[in-house]
Amino acid sequence: MIDGRVPRLAALVREALAVLAAILVAFALDAWWDGRVERRDMLEALDAVATEVDRNLAVLDTTLAINGRQAALVGEALQLGAEGLAGLTDEEAVRFAELPSYDLATLELGAVTAFIEGGFLAALEDRDLRAELAGLPRLQIELDEEAEIVAGASDRLASVTMAAIPIAELLAAAGPMSPGSSRAVLRAFTGNEDALRALLVRTFFLTDLYAAEVRVTRDRLAGVSDRIAAYRGEG
Repeated sequence: MIDGRVPRLAALVREALAVLAAILVAFALDAWWDGRVERRDMLEALDAVATEVDRNLAVLDTTLAINGRQAALVGEALQLGAEGLAGLTDEEAVRFAELPSYDLATLELGAVTAFIEGGFLAALEDRDLRAELAGLPRLQIELDEEAEIVAGASDRLASVTMAAIPIAELLAAAGPMSPGSSRAVLRAFTGNEDALRALLVRTFFLTDLYAAEVRVTRDRLAGVSDRIAAYRGEG
């Protein structure tokens, strides 16, 4: 006679296996869904990074353009000489009011910081792109290192220039953007060696040292932009 416990045991085993299979399928579905959600969120965050990178490229282009115009203005001022300065009209003189000005770039890094701190780097399959994104926050630090040199040179330029302008001319100037103020500054550059040297040093740091770092930063960002576009095209 067949023991009735054997069929019951077999049934229990089948039920246990069915339950285990259902649990494993549920876990697999959960993992699949979580993976889809994580990838969706990662791609949305990556799109925000791409937009931020494009804005930063525009910021760097603007910085290069402004500082390039300032360098050209310095060149014009140096060609004036005493005779050219004396012949300037008020309108021409005011063009040189912004002579000491310059621009330093401040990058937006909120989106890339959120991408990194949100743990999305791990979900990014492109290893090179992961490395590029991880290094983006350091770009501002590298820019600031060169910017400090420019700022120091600019502070010295302002100090030396003001010291070279006679008190009477400072008192007579009608404001920092006035023709009288512009002429006073131009006279300082054309007639005082220390002021001229400070202007040349600041211009060199701005258009060589700092501009080189800006261009390196721009090239890196442009590469990141292209790599993100390629990755999104594959995705």
